[in-house]
Amino acid sequence: MLALLTQKPPQEKIEIRTHPEEKSLIDRAAQVLGQSQDAFILDATRRTAEEDREISCGIQQ
Repeated sequence: MLALLTQKPPQEKIEIRTHPEEKSLIDRAAQVLGQSQDAFILDATRRTAEEDREISCGIQQ
């Protein structure tokens, strides 16, 4: 699935509002991991969404 996502350039935009402390935390974490802020947020969000989907699929069975 990741291969499909990396073949085409991104076309959608996501904007969020946050408190300065939260933004600083995200910026520091992204820097430590050597990622851009966008890459860090997208990776964390995708991972959480996939885990939630796995949990809800397991509960439905």
